[in-house]
Amino acid sequence: RQQTSLDSMVDEIMGSIKLPETVLFHYQRNPRPFMLNADRMQLKQVLSNLLTNAVQAVGDKGHVMLMVNSQNESDNLKIIDTGPGVPDDVRETIFEPLFTTKAKGTGLGLWISREIVFRHKGILKVINHSDLSQKEIQSICESINANDIEHALASNLEIGACFELTIPH
Repeated sequence: RQQTSLDSMVDEIMGSIKLPETVLFHYQRNPRPFMLNADRMQLKQVLSNLLTNAVQAVGDKGHVMLMVNSQNESDNLKIIDTGPGVPDDVRETIFEPLFTTKAKGTGLGLWISREIVFRHKGILKVINHSDLSQKEIQSICESINANDIEHALASNLEIGACFELTIPH
């Protein structure tokens, strides 16, 4: 593990993902530049898996967001998309090996990602819309240029899947 720039890692990952013109990527971070204490290659694999899944979930049109902040003892990353979300009946099994909802998926991406995060003494989980703070939801709405922020805050209709990754410093 070493100090590594999340900003450059995200640039590399998004440069390798085929992002349709109608899918917008938003990257919000505090502080800037954002540095993490991690194994760069392993963390890059985790973020690549999560961001690729988000882009695929959105389909032909939508938004993918990476919201990052540093707290007292950990760094917190949230990958949020405007796709259909993770159905309640699979939330408990999506991190199991060989489980997939994709026709051509291997069912290993999320399992490997969770194992890598665990080795970093961190946590990777799916969170509900209700687990997002009002400030985060407002930031998401502003990022996707919601015309009616109050309606979006009340309904969360624009938010699909939310994955949260926490890694200690």
